[in-house]
Amino acid sequence: MIVARFRISMLVATALAALLGAATAQGSCTMDQLAGTYAFESHGSITFALTPYPPIDWSMTTRPLAMLSKITLSADGSMSGGGWVILGRISTGLNLSPLVGQLVELDEAACTAVLEWLGNPVPGAPPALHRERIVFVDNGREFRSLLKQSPSGSMAWIGRGHRITPDDSIGACGPHLLAGDVLIQCEALGVAGLPATSASIARLVVDHDGAFSGTIDAKDLAFAERSVEGAFDVQPDCAVGVTLEAIELPGVVHRGRGVIFDAGKGGYLILPLETTLPDGSIVRPAYARCELHSLGR
Repeated sequence: MIVARFRISMLVATALAALLGAATAQGSCTMDQLAGTYAFESHGSITFALTPYPPIDWSMTTRPLAMLSKITLSADGSMSGGGWVILGRISTGLNLSPLVGQLVELDEAACTAVLEWLGNPVPGAPPALHRERIVFVDNGREFRSLLKQSPSGSMAWIGRGHRITPDDSIGACGPHLLAGDVLIQCEALGVAGLPATSASIARLVVDHDGAFSGTIDAKDLAFAERSVEGAFDVQPDCAVGVTLEAIELPGVVHRGRGVIFDAGKGGYLILPLETTLPDGSIVRPAYARCELHSLGR
């Protein structure tokens, strides 16, 4: 009797596990399912080995990299788009650098592929071939990436992409999607080219026209809390321009670029890509890689 009950219990448990597995399985990935437009952010570094000095048994210098792009995958696997890059002390600036490529080696069962693309993650250098391992998750709603090949063997990064959903958002985005409370977190390795880490968190109240005000807490060589104001310029294709000024630092204007997704619920930013001082001179980026979250939505 006990054995029979045990067998019945095992059969029930096995059946439940199968049902749960079926409910949570991702399923296969086809190009028709994966085709769409994605916000795509990558971060990593390029490293140069130096002669070690005692008592340290190794030495190196590293330039951090932050890259943000908006790419479109077509059903035939072709990719087009553009992006912005900060690498160490240099950046692409506010203009979008074009990217073209192809999704190859698609394993529909494993939802993996390789993205081959031509572009320029080193500002000022000519476009070059890059290959990234792509793993799609959540039925193609997102993906994760790892650099496999680039012109520089010492360059490495990981990335993530988020589909701009719903699909009809593309072409209909606007600043109204960010109206309300918005949180932005940023981090970088370096302040104006100096070897120091930096981070910030901003809480903003955004109007329907994209204008905002709020506070920002920033930590680089010192901690500071400041009142800020500015504006989001959200384009119909869900690309975003950002202008931010600290009220206590008149004449210092930060400008950045980004992409929003999920109808404005989230987004990726590089802020700033460019900072202008009161005398009109431009300084190197301070806070690079950022995430945007619309609160209460």
